[in-house]
Amino acid sequence: MKKESFKMLLKSYYDVCMHMSNLHDIGFNFLENKRFPIDDLINSIFSQSILSHYTDEGLDWITWYLFEFVRAYDAKEDEDFMYPDREPAAWDSDKAPICFNIDTLYDYINDNCRLENNNDDSEIKSSPL
Repeated sequence: MKKESFKMLLKSYYDVCMHMSNLHDIGFNFLENKRFPIDDLINSIFSQSILSHYTDEGLDWITWYLFEFVRAYDAKEDEDFMYPDREPAAWDSDKAPICFNIDTLYDYINDNCRLENNNDDSEIKSSPL
């Protein structure tokens, strides 16, 4: 997956999750809703999109970045999401920081978690909602 497509996919997913969380805060519970499992469907679509390019470990790194690293930082602007101004929280075996912004996350999972025989560098096209 191309880097710009990767960024767009992660940002869109993060935004949808934040909107769902905000709706939950005002009384709309889509997180545990059996009749309208919107949250489950969104998560499934995102996971399958990622798993078509990367391993389970890659998906784990991405969800860690989104919901433990970035969300804990409380990103409010797109720039905060892409390049959080905080200390790295993950290191490789040589003790070099990894996955501390969107570019290093992409580089790490592309180098270490890309599916074998997957040379698909396709772009995801943006569409207005």
